[in-house]
Amino acid sequence: MRLINAENADYQLEKYQELNKHENRQYSNGIRDARKIIDEQPTVDAIPVLNMMQAVKCNVCRFRRTAMCPMHMSGRIADDNDYCSKGEFE
Repeated sequence: MRLINAENADYQLEKYQELNKHENRQYSNGIRDARKIIDEQPTVDAIPVLNMMQAVKCNVCRFRRTAMCPMHMSGRIADDNDYCSKGEFE
């Protein structure tokens, strides 16, 4: 799977569609269909990587809700949407 910038792809396709809307109807319809396909694709949660460190989202960490949780040990309250550089995948 590859992550793409869907907003940028849609913007570029919209420009092509505007340029060609009067010249070739089939081409314009194809671009319209491509924009629809991109818009209907599911989204994913991307894990940000900072300074080449591995960040683990709390909801997939093997230490989640245990006394071994690095966030818990540091006195912080973590929810499933937090990230940690010391966590480990399940």
